[in-house]
Amino acid sequence: MDQAVEFDKLLPPATVFVEGDPRIWYWVRDGKVSFRHYPLPRADPATFGFYLGCFAVDAKSCYCTKSRLTKADPATFRCLSYTFYKDRNHVWTIFGEIKKADAGSFAAADSGAVEGYGLWLAFGFGKDKNGVYYVGLYGYMGWLPDVDPGSFVSCGDGHLGYDRAHVYCGNKKLPKARPGSWAKIGGVYSRDADRVYYLNHLVEGADPDSFWVAPQRGTQAQLARDRSRFYLSGSVIEAGEFEAQLSQRAGPSAADGT
Repeated sequence: MDQAVEFDKLLPPATVFVEGDPRIWYWVRDGKVSFRHYPLPRADPATFGFYLGCFAVDAKSCYCTKSRLTKADPATFRCLSYTFYKDRNHVWTIFGEIKKADAGSFAAADSGAVEGYGLWLAFGFGKDKNGVYYVGLYGYMGWLPDVDPGSFVSCGDGHLGYDRAHVYCGNKKLPKARPGSWAKIGGVYSRDADRVYYLNHLVEGADPDSFWVAPQRGTQAQLARDRSRFYLSGSVIEAGEFEAQLSQRAGPSAADGT
């Protein structure tokens, strides 16, 4: 993730549109604002600004992509992260308003973005005084069960976080994970003193002390091994398949984990 990206900065609309570039998805032609190829007939180009997460505001209205947010207050509307936006009374994501969120205390717990396929994707945690909320790809989202928002910390990778009693991947608990001994290993593999996890799934029989995760680029499936078995995205594979896939990846002495 490019740490220089300011997701909370309002940008002026562009004068031309280029597909695939989120910095210019809102643009003005002949005095009219559009989101991509969709006109926004009520938008005021003189006061219009937008955030990289596809939300925008002018003097009278707020917008998410091509839709006007009828309940939003433009005077108090602001970006919390690439994923979360709020005004004085409501909290939104690209998937819609977060019901039951307390706008007064709601804050982002991370940048709200991961990189994938050459774009930013909305992944991240936000929390208010009552709970913690997660958003991920394909609408995988919701309030975290049994969470303590006061002690909750996001790992900043768009997937993992923990409070004083539980570890979470998205809005799911890692089964039996103990925060006191839990740590990330690499990619979306993690461990505590006795177990290894891939995302929110327990990797049955894996040895946490010898577990090694192969270097990963972009959206590659995640290879790993321990002292006795080989894994692809948390599932056991044969040694030959592991070696064949590992040989295609960058990194000296990758096959022996050095």
